Amino acid sequence: MIPIRGLYVDALRLVVDVAAPSEVIDDVYAAIEGALSEFQAPDGAPLLGTPVGFADQSELSFAADLPATALHSSWLAELYEAQLPGRPLRVGLQVRPLDADTSAAPIPGTTYTLDLRTGSRPDQHLWFSSAPLDSAGHVAYVEQLVGRLSANRSTPEARTPWTTPPPEA
Repeated sequence: MIPIRGLYVDALRLVVDVAAPSEVIDDVYAAIEGALSEFQAPDGAPLLGTPVGFADQSELSFAADLPATALHSSWLAELYEAQLPGRPLRVGLQVRPLDADTSAAPIPGTTYTLDLRTGSRPDQHLWFSSAPLDSAGHVAYVEQLVGRLSANRSTPEARTPWTTPPPEA
């Protein structure tokens, strides 16, 4: 059984959100297509047309002992610490390509996000990543990203994702 977290259908797209690796999406899509194949729209057209494209988007949560300054420079930390004295900073990262033909508007579905996992404390070192990649590509990207961010550590004991559990709460 494949856990489906969400199913969204509109006139232009079908979005299937599963709590599983990306490779199961084809099976889920085939099952949806098969279940709907006997039905027609009022004009006689099939409910699902021929796909014109596919897009991957995956989300990962992982443990990684990244330095507090991994996602920002010290001058940025100083600036915000002066504005928010005594409050810990939560700095996330969001990277997306821009469409130069539309006044630098972001291209939909292409955002890479890295942030502390919502609901966790910074000392737990739990992270959330979202990327327009399939599951395997996303794991490889996160491993490379964490490796590079960990290389900036002043101590050698940086954990890599999935190899060491987070510290006990």
